[in-house]
Parts: sequence; C-alpha cells; structure tokens
Amino acid sequence: MEKISSNNRTGVIVLSGIILTAALSRIIPHGWNFTPVGAMALFGSAYYASRWMAFLVPLASLWISDVVLNNTIHAAYTEGFSLFHSSMIGVYLAFIAVTLTGILLLRKVRVTSVLLAAVAGAVVFWLIVDFASWMWDPLYRTLYPGSLSGLLACYAAGFPFFLKMLLGNLVYSALLFGVFELLRRRVPVLAPATR
Repeated sequence: MEKISSNNRTGVIVLSGIILTAALSRIIPHGWNFTPVGAMALFGSAYYASRWMAFLVPLASLWISDVVLNNTIHAAYTEGFSLFHSSMIGVYLAFIAVTLTGILLLRKVRVTSVLLAAVAGAVVFWLIVDFASWMWDPLYRTLYPGSLSGLLACYAAGFPFFLKMLLGNLVYSALLFGVFELLRRRVPVLAPATR
C-alpha cells in the first residue's frame, strides 16, 4: 500500500478533510462512545507517509472537536471558555496508543487488517482510558478504591462503553477506509503508483 506523502498536497488535503469531517461528526447527537475517534487514529496511521502527520492531524482534529463540544454541548460542565480539560489526558494518551496500534497493524490496508486494528484499537483505548480515569480522576477515585478490585470494577463499569467504541471503530473504519479507497480509484492523484 502506498501512503500519501506530504509532497502530495491534494492527498494530504483529502486525508485531512476526511479526518476533520469525522471529528466534527462527533457534534451530531450519537450514543456514548459510538464515535469516529478510534477510526480517525487508525485511518491517519494507515495513509499518512509522515509519522508526525499520522499523529498530529487526527490528534488536532480530536482536539478541535473537543473544544467545540466543551464550549457548546458540554459548556454547563466548565467555567468559561475551555481549551482543554485535565480528564482528557487519558483520552489523548489512548488516542496516541491507537495510532501506534494502527502503525503496527496497518502496514497493508486489507479488510482483515482494518478489522483487526479496529478491534485492537478499541481494546487499547478502553484499557488506557479506564486505567487513567481510575488512577487520576478525582470522581473515579471516590467511586472505585485504589486497589486491584477497584480497577477491575472500573473496567467492568466501562465495558458497555468499550462495546460501543468497538462498534464505532468497525462502522467508521469501514466508512473512512472505504470512502478513501473509492476515491483512490476515481482521483488519479490519490491512486497508488503502479509498479
């Protein structure tokens, strides 16, 4: 699979546009954790030739959508204009880990590798976010004791959200990867070089 080089300006714009559109779709009402977040990380890791762009563009898109959400839909939970919330540290670390998962598993974009990466990405995200919440979030520290049983209870409480993240990863990965592969067949500048 040929990745999109940063020299291919049209390709970078198309990839970035797809990721930003996916990120902004988080503003549309949806079920908890049924979002394109994991698929965005996997998509960027699969198609950007530049590693820094594979991390930066999806992460920046996530942050932009978070700023919009935190200052509109979730404004009642923050004081004043919010650029970042400390509880998001675990989410961003997990997002970076999902991107790494994609780099490792999506060397070739195939249906099976995308499915595997979508499942692995959801598991990685769940494990990191729930651990970070249990470890550092003051609310979770009151709900779950700082013990192995408390951590396991936190993971159990987060399991329904994991299932929705998994479903979101599968659906949105099919959408993002499918749309881009169709575009690659129709737009010559996006097509992989023939050998």
